[in-house]
Amino acid sequence: MAPLQGHPLGGSCGRERLVSRQMIFKILIGVFAVLGLLLALRLAFLSKSSKSPPILGASDGRLTPCPRNRNCVSSQAKGQAHRIAAIAARGSEQVALARARDAINSMRGGRVIEVQGGYLRAEFSSRLFRFVDDLELLWTPDDQCFDVRSASRVGNFDLGANRRRVEALRRRLQGAASKAIDQQDE
Repeated sequence: MAPLQGHPLGGSCGRERLVSRQMIFKILIGVFAVLGLLLALRLAFLSKSSKSPPILGASDGRLTPCPRNRNCVSSQAKGQAHRIAAIAARGSEQVALARARDAINSMRGGRVIEVQGGYLRAEFSSRLFRFVDDLELLWTPDDQCFDVRSASRVGNFDLGANRRRVEALRRRLQGAASKAIDQQDE
């Protein structure tokens, strides 16, 4: 008995559907592979373009303002989107800067680039694409704190990375200050 044409168990219709599904699957894999490659190339390009530092520093007790995009936080920012609290520190300027330098150098991807007067500049590199973010601290002796600014060099948003970095630094500096106080009490 010959298989019935158009029947799910017989004829060529089932094989044609199977071939069509396999072709569609292969095409989709190809499209996703090309999109993934394009995304990787774009990220690599952005990574290379993030190597040169922007104009940073402090002038008249002010750090460079945050740009409009949402990849920057600063204790001197006026708007809520960029605003973050200054980092309290104990001790003299030299002690506070030494603690900050040690804390930053112990953080993943962190490297202190410059310490001059009450100003510290550091760079943080991401592990995968080597994006570079800049972190700046400016000692405020009257308030015994650091004004802080952390910003990504490229992109329009950072998914909260700069805010998390500043809060991690705050926790480390609070821990270092607590240890120093405990050692003085002993």
